[in-house]
Amino acid sequence: FQISITRDGCGLTKLCVGRDDCDPAGNVLCPFASSRLVNNSTLDLAVELFGNASGYIALVLPPVVNQVIPL
Repeated sequence: FQISITRDGCGLTKLCVGRDDCDPAGNVLCPFASSRLVNNSTLDLAVELFGNASGYIALVLPPVVNQVIPL
């Protein structure tokens, strides 16, 4: 099972986090994450994570949709 994660759609159809020169579709081993709304009516969210790790890459989401976490 293989998934293709790319920068395609960044800033247009999905929100992307990562260095500008980081494109997971290439041979660059850099951390990258993106998310996009799959369905407006149900608020389904697709999340892609990419990085070079010997273990797991994780994402933590707050339990409340309107919650803002101060940095």
